[in-house]
Amino acid sequence: MSYEQQFTQGIQNRVNFDPRFTFDQSAKELLEETFRNTSRKALEEPFFSIRQRICSEAAHYARAGTVTPFSYQCLADSHTFLTACIEQKLVNKTYMTLTIGDVSVEGERLFNTKQATLEECVRDGISTVDQPRFHVWLTLADMTVIDLTIISQLLVKGCVPSPENNEQWLTVWRPERQGRFNYHPLLIDDEFLSRLQRPVN
Repeated sequence: MSYEQQFTQGIQNRVNFDPRFTFDQSAKELLEETFRNTSRKALEEPFFSIRQRICSEAAHYARAGTVTPFSYQCLADSHTFLTACIEQKLVNKTYMTLTIGDVSVEGERLFNTKQATLEECVRDGISTVDQPRFHVWLTLADMTVIDLTIISQLLVKGCVPSPENNEQWLTVWRPERQGRFNYHPLLIDDEFLSRLQRPVN
């Protein structure tokens, strides 16, 4: 399944968390076609210039947020960066979105995240001391992944050397790229942070 198809399925999966959200088969097919088309135009305007501006801002943000990563820093940083970009009118709400799922590094899944995993996290809540069970990144309308934290997480695990410049703290990934990383979206939901409230006993 292509990234565009997984991404569209991730939008549809929001119905499991938001009873107000509706998504039928015709909407799914239309969005898949739209994402395929925008993905093909990633090097064209306006996609190229917008992506360049976002990546420049994201590189500085990723470097600033690398002090001792905590569990789910990916969620906190991605949510904060998305909100800032919208407030500063760098993007609108439909251009960049919070994406929740799993990441493969050298073909190996880091979190083994499933749909049931996300449902359990929403039901039971999460904590910054938990072992991470999912990863969060940002996806642009042209299907470019902007990942602010995977390098800092892998650095703590001793899997990568310390980056030498700001740009190396940031991971920018395209669906057609065959490389070290691969991204597997399961849920597209800008309100995901608010759904993760651990119940008070």
